[in-house]
Amino acid sequence: FRKQLRNASCWVLEQQGMLIGFGIFSMVKHWAHIMNMGIAPGFRRQGLGRRMMLHMLSMASKKHARYSWLEVRLTNIPAIRLYHQLGFRKKQLRRKYYSLPGGPMDAIVMVKRLSPAQRRYAKAGNLRSTNTRPSRMR
Repeated sequence: FRKQLRNASCWVLEQQGMLIGFGIFSMVKHWAHIMNMGIAPGFRRQGLGRRMMLHMLSMASKKHARYSWLEVRLTNIPAIRLYHQLGFRKKQLRRKYYSLPGGPMDAIVMVKRLSPAQRRYAKAGNLRSTNTRPSRMR
């Protein structure tokens, strides 16, 4: 994972100095891989996940990504709904992709074609880039 972070872009969402969300994507040629994204439980259902995703897709588009893909747990219905609303489509099922304490769980791979208009969204607000060097990650 540390090796993957060398080519990653990491963003955090802060409110009054408190970290409330994050997003990480990496570039592979013209593909942006949304590696991870999360919003703190007390701040969910306020549009922050959508904002984080739109920001990452905009940044990926500015890096000349033509497509984006992500994996999502089969049981994460709110995330699947959000990704679908953002234009992601189900591409395939990866069996036993996640190793969880309760046992392995399947993932859905979702893909989206990025448009040049995607670049215009980059309204950062209180989103900021973080240093992604592995030695700095904790």
